[in-house]
Amino acid sequence: MNKVLASKALLGGVLAAMVTGCGVLPDRANQYKEAGVIEEITLPEGIAATPMESAFAVPQITVNEFDYIDSDDKQVVPRPAAMSQDSEYARVKIQKVGGRRWVLAEAPTSQVWPLVQSFLARNGILVDKARPKTGEIDTAWLSFKVDANTKSRYHIRIEKGVREESSEIHVLHQQVGASQSADSWPAQSSDAEREAWMLDELAVSIAQGISNRAASLLGQSVGGQEKIILRREGEEPVLDIYLDRERAQATLAQALNKEGLHTWTEDAEHGLIYFGYDDLSDEPGFWKKITFRGNDDVPEVPPVDLPSLIAGMSTSATALFSDVPGFAVKANAKRTMGYLLRVREQNDKIVVRIRNTRGEQLPFHEAKQLMFVIRRNLI
Repeated sequence: MNKVLASKALLGGVLAAMVTGCGVLPDRANQYKEAGVIEEITLPEGIAATPMESAFAVPQITVNEFDYIDSDDKQVVPRPAAMSQDSEYARVKIQKVGGRRWVLAEAPTSQVWPLVQSFLARNGILVDKARPKTGEIDTAWLSFKVDANTKSRYHIRIEKGVREESSEIHVLHQQVGASQSADSWPAQSSDAEREAWMLDELAVSIAQGISNRAASLLGQSVGGQEKIILRREGEEPVLDIYLDRERAQATLAQALNKEGLHTWTEDAEHGLIYFGYDDLSDEPGFWKKITFRGNDDVPEVPPVDLPSLIAGMSTSATALFSDVPGFAVKANAKRTMGYLLRVREQNDKIVVRIRNTRGEQLPFHEAKQLMFVIRRNLI
């Protein structure tokens, strides 16, 4: 009996397949082509249509021709940027220039923005306003247990850092009486100690969470423009620094003592630095070192004093160095070891150029290599 039922079932399956193959059942494969257009839904008056989710702007990718051009306009494929060889490298630390302090985090703003928001939420600090485009967060008023007669609030600003893929967190503290209010922020913190407390707490919190690579799409646009831009001006590499002069001088001074760079003389008033460079990637081997061949370490003292260099410049150096006291053109002067770095203010930025000791332009490849070393050691 079971064999008969099984045979009938098999026969039924074969007949169904034959019927389908012969086109007895309708073919709906192209039916979508006959579909018409459905009218849009008309919403009642007073109700506006809203998107299902927030629209995130796709950041534009910019290509700097500086990376792709070498000497004689030859096109080259840029190498990946090397990490700084600074032994003091840390993921999160507090920087200070003059009376200003801020948190430096070796992570992009898209990663730091949600970490700051998470810190405020965990500590019960309410946010009054948040502006991701400018990287600003204003907290609501809060009270400290040790001082019931006053109340405080904080203005937190997150910016792109000087180093690539880094962020800076600046904090401004405001304090008023418990029954008072304020509509605007002061130029400086009301209480330096409470500003320092917030910076320290933020630094600790971000240091603990920075290993988590989670990032915010909204945070991609946080922090505004880049602070450091390498570009080409004519036949010369140029470094643009979008910082105030005091901080630009400070970060250049520390960078020019890293990774084979050595500052001999600095004239901050006139934006002039005389320095030497020992290419660490071209160090001599063991036998050359013990036989004193090929050991070209930069000496501790300059071969020539800075005023003597300024008094023996080339004619082509006039445009860049003529405003330096003691400048003079000397046709028969010889070039000596080292380089001159010139810092000048131009509109809203600091422009940096490197020349030889006669004030002449360097070969493009040589100047570009020096700019790269300086760039990755700025903080």
